[in-house]
Amino acid sequence: MQCMRNFCEVQSCVVTVMVSTAERIIAASSPYAVLGLAEQYAAPNEVKAAYHAQSLLVHPDKCSSTMAACEQAFARLRDAREQLRDFDQQHVLLQQL
Repeated sequence: MQCMRNFCEVQSCVVTVMVSTAERIIAASSPYAVLGLAEQYAAPNEVKAAYHAQSLLVHPDKCSSTMAACEQAFARLRDAREQLRDFDQQHVLLQQL
């Protein structure tokens, strides 16, 4: 019984992290903030790593309890990754910020 209670506590904690991450991504004002990067030029491998780490937390297949928020956050992640993929797009974006 103790094991089951601990499992439920861990599962509850994981859901809390997913929800808070999704809310942070949705509320972010720039593609850099969406990915959790500093607002400066980011190397393609940094963008890829940040996208991968964040998408694991909010992938719609992984978080079923808050499906709408996860789908919206995942879409914002994809858009941010596309905007920051190359330096030319980042340069234009940084001038707008």
